[in-house]
Amino acid sequence: MKKLKLNPSLRVFFWGARLFLTRHKISLFSTLFLGAVLLFLLFNRPFRLPPRAFVFKVGVVAQVVSPSDLPRQISEILSSGLTSLTPEGEATADLALRWEQNSEGSEFTFFLKPDLFWQNKERLISSDLKFDIPNVSVSYPAEDKITFKLKNPFSPFPVLLSQPVYKDNTFIGTGPCQVTKVRKKRKFVEHLSVSCPDQNSILEIHFYPSEEDALVALNLGEIKAVFGARGLKDGQAWPNFNFYKKECCDRFVAVFYNLRDPILAEKKVRQALTLAIPKEEFENRALGPINPNSWAYNENLKEYNFDLEGAKRLLEEVELPFELRLWTTPVYLELAQKIANFWEKLGISTKIETKTGDETISKEFQALLIGQEIFPDPDQYSLWHSTQETNITGLKSPKIDKYLEDGREIFDKEKRKEIYQDFQKYLVEECPAAFLYYPQEYILVAKKIDSPTFHQIFKIR
Repeated sequence: MKKLKLNPSLRVFFWGARLFLTRHKISLFSTLFLGAVLLFLLFNRPFRLPPRAFVFKVGVVAQVVSPSDLPRQISEILSSGLTSLTPEGEATADLALRWEQNSEGSEFTFFLKPDLFWQNKERLISSDLKFDIPNVSVSYPAEDKITFKLKNPFSPFPVLLSQPVYKDNTFIGTGPCQVTKVRKKRKFVEHLSVSCPDQNSILEIHFYPSEEDALVALNLGEIKAVFGARGLKDGQAWPNFNFYKKECCDRFVAVFYNLRDPILAEKKVRQALTLAIPKEEFENRALGPINPNSWAYNENLKEYNFDLEGAKRLLEEVELPFELRLWTTPVYLELAQKIANFWEKLGISTKIETKTGDETISKEFQALLIGQEIFPDPDQYSLWHSTQETNITGLKSPKIDKYLEDGREIFDKEKRKEIYQDFQKYLVEECPAAFLYYPQEYILVAKKIDSPTFHQIFKIR
């Protein structure tokens, strides 16, 4: 049998390969073994790609120039305040670990929690937090300490500091969701891109100056949800959307009377006008100016239930007929027309004038139908104290002034509650306004994006 002879070039390759395997057999064996283990693990465990982030395109009815203008529902996912609020409107520690105040209540020192960071990974120190509060000086005695010195004692001061904070007036906050892109048109923010890594979600938030603009964008498919709509009655016109109601007890709708006017200076006239409004039809009726969830709310107030005959009796000593001007905004025009119709039944000719939201309210109005924000604390000094420019009704009551002065300087909660319970009773009796209802906001969410993740981010219940 002939012996097989290799080609010289093959012989060189053979001996070279043999020499390589001899020298590197341990590392080659180790590599083959690790490869086999990896293949075994790969084929015996389901292979999963990282989950794709949810993208939610959301419209919000609001005009935003700076972070401080953001609606609370958006701002709270982006940052926190030194304090936060309980459902009853009381301040509790948030970025602050605790706070102290002097015996007079004119100086507050807040101590920051350790190891706080901004969303850009920079450490948060006290001097990063800028506050512009009238009659309050701010100092930073240490990196974890802020001191506020007030001109006068002010017991609700910690409530003021629940407003979420941002770094250097940017959108860099401390919350679970972070702004990654800002688009502006002139001075107004049109769009925010927001990353929420904890929920593996991206929010594309568009801001619209009016409800009509937001609903048009929703119809066109530019967005898949709308927050802050107030003019919707129900969701029947939107069959592909889920419809949620949110009670806004942090504001009330009322007819404010101008007590400087010779006709409306008479309390009986104001009470008659209030009795002639059918308030029982309102779903979330307001009896007074304080949030019904507040620890100081008085539920035993004079109700002024609809009573046309009672209203006529109050007007028996008043020279009729006379004419009233009822000012309002387009949002409340339909309600204004209904109120005017009932006042006409009293023999009071009523002319409605609409004002846009940009117009400054002058002191020349007679009756004014608008919504009014409510401070979380029961303090309502700015709305009703006789010295305040923001007291649009011109109410002058020494008794009410005294309640408002004492209520903001006393720190004992039970004493404050007693003061504000009495304040509400006397204010409603004076009737500087017809309190109507706490408005509702509506949220429309496309069914195809409505999910537990969406509800978790925006705290929809």
